Amino acid sequence: MQIQTMTCRFCDRECHMAVSLDAAGRPAAIRPAHEEGTISCPTGLHALELMNHAQRVKHPMRRAGPRGSGQWEEISWDEAFDLATRELQKTLDQMGPEGLLFIKGFNKPLQSAVFDRLANLLGVPNRLGAGNMCHQAQAQSFVDTFGFPADRRITAETRTVVLWGSNPSNTMRWVQRDIAEMKRAGGRLVVVDPLPTRMTELADLWLPIRPGTDMALALGWMRLILEEGWEDADLLSRWATGLEDIRKACAPYTLEYTAALTGLAPAQIRQGAEWFACAKPGILFGGNALDHNWDSYQKGRCLAILLALTGNVDVPGAALHAAPPSGRNPIRTPRLTCADRFSAAWRERMWGWDRALLPTARQTSGQAMLQGIEAGKLRTGWVVGGDPVVMWADSRRTQLVLQSLDFLMVQDFFLTPTAQIADLVLPVATYLEYENLFFEGDGSIQYRPALVSGSDARSDMDIINEMGKRLGLADAFWPDMDGFWNFLLEGSGVTLEELRTTGRLEGDGTKRQPAPRGYRQCGFPTADGTIHLALPELEERSGGSVPRYRSLPEPDEAYPDRCTNYKSPFFFHSAGRQMPGQRTRQPDPVAYVSEDVAAREELREGDWARITTPTGETCQRVHIGLGMPAGTIALAIGWWDTDAAGERDVLAGNCNNLTSDQTLLGGEIQAFSCRGIPCRVTKEERVD
Repeated sequence: MQIQTMTCRFCDRECHMAVSLDAAGRPAAIRPAHEEGTISCPTGLHALELMNHAQRVKHPMRRAGPRGSGQWEEISWDEAFDLATRELQKTLDQMGPEGLLFIKGFNKPLQSAVFDRLANLLGVPNRLGAGNMCHQAQAQSFVDTFGFPADRRITAETRTVVLWGSNPSNTMRWVQRDIAEMKRAGGRLVVVDPLPTRMTELADLWLPIRPGTDMALALGWMRLILEEGWEDADLLSRWATGLEDIRKACAPYTLEYTAALTGLAPAQIRQGAEWFACAKPGILFGGNALDHNWDSYQKGRCLAILLALTGNVDVPGAALHAAPPSGRNPIRTPRLTCADRFSAAWRERMWGWDRALLPTARQTSGQAMLQGIEAGKLRTGWVVGGDPVVMWADSRRTQLVLQSLDFLMVQDFFLTPTAQIADLVLPVATYLEYENLFFEGDGSIQYRPALVSGSDARSDMDIINEMGKRLGLADAFWPDMDGFWNFLLEGSGVTLEELRTTGRLEGDGTKRQPAPRGYRQCGFPTADGTIHLALPELEERSGGSVPRYRSLPEPDEAYPDRCTNYKSPFFFHSAGRQMPGQRTRQPDPVAYVSEDVAAREELREGDWARITTPTGETCQRVHIGLGMPAGTIALAIGWWDTDAAGERDVLAGNCNNLTSDQTLLGGEIQAFSCRGIPCRVTKEERVD
């Protein structure tokens, strides 16, 4: 059986896959084609199931009845492009580009870059990706503190790793592999997470923190480090500004006070701080859990400050300046995205920008966009590979408001909850169905052929390219996809036709790994050369030149517990629920429930529980989480019922039914709070 190496394009990891071909040259099976244990997403492994699924959207579909009625008619691509062009152009003519709303899902570098190109050339200010809820806050906080984007990579030198709201066993398995290697070499793992996971089993110290109190723990660690003399005094005296502001900010957070806020034992708090500060070099991995509250940016600042205090920056095995990409990689450059064509003045026309507290923020929020729709300022929406109804706050309100758009088009594999309320749904090809080029870190370029022909689906890039031409930008787009790929290859010395024959252009052999840049000797790449422990410019904007803990609303008689959420190892965000190979591993949404809540509500393993907040409710199956903080529930994210029919509710199991888009919203980086929200758990009597 012949094996063809392919590369998955479902996310920015771009894992290599070994695809087995049958005697007729058709894909028959898929397995990983790289290091064991590093696949982070099961979606790529189940691409064959996705491609052949009976529910997959296979042709362009136009709404034929009321929105959400499930009445569709198949149309040709020309009809679909004519309809989409007519509706977008109508809004452009009547309202200008400010009347358009462009939404994309989790980062897919090439697809995102081409969509950004169109938005930048049209001057569309109202656009939204997942960044405000996915690492943008932490990334920006590191740049604002150190002047550079940090790469926290575990190496042979690393002695301590702290996973803070991060579970790489479910999401980044190459990191789990690196942690295992570090532990075999004698290193230590500290995990800050209210949920028992594979990583807490591996941990030398598990800190089951009360959801929503992470900043209190960080400030408690800062006080301990400074009080015990564990700080890197030389680095701080030479290059840091704002140290006294940090001393004042963390002064109240004694061991006892921090323990009372976080629910952790004082000895646990002290042990974690000491290991990180004294067993160096060390790395802090902040996960999405830190991005999901109103203080996401300041929690990112806490991580950066802890690295600075302990000297875990610009040394091997700790936080380093990210390595530059290969010069042959055109995907993240203005040449492809045309980012230089989109001015700062246009960005300030983004809906909700007047409420942005951080000038370096790249976007506002879904909540702001919904308000723009309600105000009649946003009229036409286009969603590429995203599902805002499932993934944004207050899913039912999101669904209702998006339905009020004059026109909504979605390109996706399935009729997701967002696609179900669209006017036009466009079928997207899998990575098996179209020609691909991949630009590797060492400068090599990989050619991947289309393994399946005859599909009516088209790649995201192909769809966006055609729309760009039809919207009057033919000079900035390409006659066909051959022209697109050859545009990306300009300057590489090779053409698409040549790569079809050779399959690969070798790189220069250079492994672009992060390395110390000498900042500890010569100064940091901030405006004044120092590490900014305090940011005085934020004092007027947010009252937060240094991190200040602000408590979430406390549980009360009506809502006595706290909910958080987690990512399943069997799905990627909201995708994959239709795939038997994934769904059989977790057929229902599963809520981890702390032992005390389970006892109080007489919940047993496998029962159904109803979880409610003032915003809404959801129902998930119970799994009793041993060792969780008292009064805690962790809900499965991204869940929707792919087989809902009749009176069955497609969103019944969605945890974002509980979250509000009106309260507990983010500050410097606009995010909604979906961790640590007061809730009530009750037993749900249900017959399966």
